[in-house]
Amino acid sequence: MSSTLDKPRFEYRGLTVPYIALWEHEHITHPRLNFVRAPGGVARLGYVGEKPRDRDRRGVLYIRENSAQGRGIPDFPRMHSVRQREAQRRLLCQVCGVSARKMHQGRTLFLMGSAEGRRPIREGERSTAPPLCPPCALESASSCRRLRQGLAAAWVEKAIAWGVSGIPYHPDTIQALTEDRVEVAYDDPHIRFTLAYYQVNELRGVSPVSMEELRAFV
Repeated sequence: MSSTLDKPRFEYRGLTVPYIALWEHEHITHPRLNFVRAPGGVARLGYVGEKPRDRDRRGVLYIRENSAQGRGIPDFPRMHSVRQREAQRRLLCQVCGVSARKMHQGRTLFLMGSAEGRRPIREGERSTAPPLCPPCALESASSCRRLRQGLAAAWVEKAIAWGVSGIPYHPDTIQALTEDRVEVAYDDPHIRFTLAYYQVNELRGVSPVSMEELRAFV
């Protein structure tokens, strides 16, 4: 398990800056896209001058974003692509960056919210939001404006890598098919022609938990 010394902690105006948050000097670059041959000979979307770190372990192409964590002003609502993917894959707390895996009876805590209020987290729900450790969940619930307007929490037995959130491209013209990100499953043929921003996990074995129960747990 990771220790708290593994990840730097940052504060801004008295608020803890989440590990996955984007910072002012972190930007997406836009290498020219083309088609390349994947192992096995099938075509897929790629970069001119592609680097191994441009793809995830399943071979999906990701946006290229520099790392400048802690520099400038944090953009709290937005996520850094690489740190988000790391937190989703390793089930790290999205706030402190320490392992949040199996913290209560073999289960991991997830928290979701929206400005319109929040229904309970449902079985099989998909999310780009990584988990949290209970102390960071309570801190976020009180300090995050979006969560104060409505949230739901749940203990989850399994968070399965389902796919990505990104922009699909036409397999013949390399033209974007949408302006906004969409979710594309790993087993969808369009995944080969999708430029991913974030990893999407599917939540299984969902047990809703209240903030009162979390406070008692901590």
